[in-house]
Amino acid sequence: MRIAQIIDSLDVGGAEQMAVNYANALSKEISFSGIVVTRREGSLKSRIVEGVEYLFLNKKKVIDWNAVFRLKEYCKKNKVQFLQPHSSSYFLAFLVKLIYPRIQIVWHDHNGLSEFLSSQKWIPLKVASFFFKGIIVVNYQLKNWATKELNCKDVIYLPNFTHQQNEKLSETVLKGNEGKRILCLANLRDQKNHFLLIRVAEKLSKSHPDWTFHLVGKDFEDEYSEKLKAFILSNQLGENVFYMVLEMMLHQLLINLRLLY
Repeated sequence: MRIAQIIDSLDVGGAEQMAVNYANALSKEISFSGIVVTRREGSLKSRIVEGVEYLFLNKKKVIDWNAVFRLKEYCKKNKVQFLQPHSSSYFLAFLVKLIYPRIQIVWHDHNGLSEFLSSQKWIPLKVASFFFKGIIVVNYQLKNWATKELNCKDVIYLPNFTHQQNEKLSETVLKGNEGKRILCLANLRDQKNHFLLIRVAEKLSKSHPDWTFHLVGKDFEDEYSEKLKAFILSNQLGENVFYMVLEMMLHQLLINLRLLY
C-alpha cells in the first residue's frame, strides 16, 4: 500500500501533528509513506522521520493549478494509491482526483469545523465527498454528521494517537500548585467549549481557590477569543485561569505531556 498525507501547514496543531504521526507510523508498515504540505512549513517538519517522502507545494491561492499538477506528478512518480487529506486540504486532493482519476481519497476530519459551516460554505465539501473512498473522523459526533450530510457512506472513527520519538525533553513550568493544575490543550475556538471549563473554574475558585486552570492553544484573536478573555476578567479569575498561546510553549507541552488536542 502507498499512502501520502496532505496537510495545509506544519505549524503546531492537532491535525498537523496527526498528519505527521500517520506518515511516520505508516513508513514502518507499508511500502510507501509520504507527507505533502500545501501552504506553509513549520516546526513540526523536524518531527518527520527518515523514510517519509516529503513535498512542500507552497500553494498561494485556493485553486492553484501549479500545486495541483505538482502533486499529481508526485503521485505518479511515487505510485501513490491513496491520498489522505486532513481537514481543509481535502479540496486539493479533490482537484488532483479530477485530473488523475486512479488516485483514491480518504478524508480525515479532525477539527469539527464541518458542523458549523454554513450550507453555502460546505457545498464544495459535499460535492467533493462524492469522490471520497472513505472518511476518517476523530469522534462519534463527526461520524454521525459525515454519515448524514456527506456523500460517502464508508465513515470510520479512529482515535488520535501519539508517536513516540527519542528526543531531549524541555521543561515547561506552569503556575499554581503541584497536583492542583488542570490543563486544557486546545485551540481557542467555539467547538472546544472553553466556557464550560471556565464556569467550572469560577465555581471551584470559591471552594478550592488553590486550583488553577491552564488553556494552551492557538489564539485566533476573534470574537470567541475576546468573549473568553472578557469572561475571565469580569469574573476575576486572573489568579485561577491562565492562557498561553505561544507556539513554542504549545510545542513543549506536546512533547512533554504526549497529548494531542
